[in-house]
Amino acid sequence: MLKYNLVHKYPNVLSTLQNGAIIGVPHIEHTFIPPNRPSVAHYATQFDTILQHEYSTRRHLGPFTKAHLEATIGPFQTSPLSIIPKPNKPGKFRLVQDFSFPHSPTSPIPSINTHIDSSIYPCTWGTFSTMALCIARLPPGSQAAARDESEAYRTIPLHPSQWNGTVVRVGDDAFNLDTCLSFGLAPSAGIYGACADAANDILRAEGIGPIIKWVDDRVFFRIPKTALAEFNTTRTHLHDQIVLNGARHHHGGRWWYHAGNLPDGRIIQCDEDMSFPIKDLSSASSRSAHDSFFTYNMDDINRVAAHLGIPWEKSKDIPFGTVIRYIGLEWDITQRTVALPDDKREKYKAAISEWLSRTTHTLREVQSLYGKLLHACHVFPAGRAYLTRLEIFMGNFHDTPFQPRTPPKATHADLDWWTTRLFSPSVAHPIPGPITLHDHNAFSDASSGMGLGIVVGEHWRAWRLIGDWQSQGRDIGWAEAVAFELLARTLITLYGPDSHFKCHGDNTGVVEGWWKGSSKNSQTNDVFRRLHDVVETTGAHFHTRYVPSQHNPADEPSRGILGPPHRLLPPIPLPDSLRPFVRDASEPTAWPRHPNPSLKHHKQRSDTARRAFFDRELERIGEEVCAATATQDDA
Repeated sequence: MLKYNLVHKYPNVLSTLQNGAIIGVPHIEHTFIPPNRPSVAHYATQFDTILQHEYSTRRHLGPFTKAHLEATIGPFQTSPLSIIPKPNKPGKFRLVQDFSFPHSPTSPIPSINTHIDSSIYPCTWGTFSTMALCIARLPPGSQAAARDESEAYRTIPLHPSQWNGTVVRVGDDAFNLDTCLSFGLAPSAGIYGACADAANDILRAEGIGPIIKWVDDRVFFRIPKTALAEFNTTRTHLHDQIVLNGARHHHGGRWWYHAGNLPDGRIIQCDEDMSFPIKDLSSASSRSAHDSFFTYNMDDINRVAAHLGIPWEKSKDIPFGTVIRYIGLEWDITQRTVALPDDKREKYKAAISEWLSRTTHTLREVQSLYGKLLHACHVFPAGRAYLTRLEIFMGNFHDTPFQPRTPPKATHADLDWWTTRLFSPSVAHPIPGPITLHDHNAFSDASSGMGLGIVVGEHWRAWRLIGDWQSQGRDIGWAEAVAFELLARTLITLYGPDSHFKCHGDNTGVVEGWWKGSSKNSQTNDVFRRLHDVVETTGAHFHTRYVPSQHNPADEPSRGILGPPHRLLPPIPLPDSLRPFVRDASEPTAWPRHPNPSLKHHKQRSDTARRAFFDRELERIGEEVCAATATQDDA
């Protein structure tokens, strides 16, 4: 760290490794020893094997009696242990300490995690977006390899002052001192992550990279040597942008670097500052003809990692290639696609099937299924609109998380959608990267009780809200979403599919709801579902931006102030579900009056006058459009 001037960037890493991490364990006044979970007794043999391993590595000290331990370190607190089989690893088990026990906020003995603010222990996380943008920048022919660090958290020592809060109960009157970070401690990910960040920066300083990590999983990218100069030029440009935007940012428990904005408005969030150039290390060691084509190989990683003492789990190594698995997804660097692996698809299908076999569920069960399906939304973006009822369900538990409850109606229908998707043939999703965003000055708006309007450049179109549209949860937010949908369909009609369009609106619920891809309002969410179908079938994408109402040109047509007929946008077919509630303003028919008309503007007019004005405008524009159409037919 001194060699590469990294001490100022990671001021606590050397102290942590030399003296142990201080994680915020409080002063404990009274010994508290809750029982372990039944799984410890059930897997007694596996528990003993785990303990013997901990003794052999001297991470556990003991066993001690309660009296002996209190005489040595004073009052202490244990957290319930449990043993869980590691998924897809027969015969392998993980020891978990529940440092969040007791879970009740009113308990007289608070949990260890209650006292710890994990956000003060930040580190970088290679998120889906980070990975996608990294791959998008790679030159053709690049490759990636993956490596796991063995027993990552357990390689970080704890300061002796913290041991009172990490005591392990191993028998009726037998206790061990756990001297290292544990799975379940709130700050473990951040403290270990900062150490891993420092190690990654040292690797980068040696010329290895790009590198992305998620906890103890690392992905190493390598590029062809022929692309090195141009690739480093790109890194230098990104570094300049990062410095310009304030270098490292801290949000929650995450560090990230602001490298500017993409054309679609997304921030480029990097997990490094790009200060170190990638180097050609091909002369550092002997290598195969294939490896000599690239900037470095696995031997170069091993050479640097050995000096740092990084213990790799060699059995998990994935050699360099063009397809890599990371955060549970399969990334194809050459094709620039990401897919949900088959084993994950099977796992998620089984989770849905198990869910549907029961009529009631606890909060933990809801969270478990929701987390799986939310992860799948990286590959199935439309799935966000089919998670809303699970989101509502999670909010229904309040302070009774262990009380089984019945899910909201139509939850099964949402899960049927997911089952269909997971059973369908695997389709890789394009990795989202920099795109060309088309801005046609497209705006949409809705006026309560009146209508919908859209403007594209200098052209317009309007629709009248009719019938009992304000029913079954439909409100002005729904109307705004419909206006956005009609604008999106119009843009495809005008400019064709397979494009990225910027769409402006003045309703934050719609603008920001579309960023997430869903809405809490079921009727608005149905609009978003239709739009997701449009995206999937046409390849068009829509990027919403907020504009204040006073600067929204679609406001006037939404209120019946209609433009000249020669600037009328072409008609589009209305979805069947909209026909009872929306009528095209250009149709020369008498409109049924809404039982409760109102307008957002022109308050100086009476309701009757405003409605009459709107009707006259509808009749005028309808007659002009019919006349223009007849003239064209005659010609």
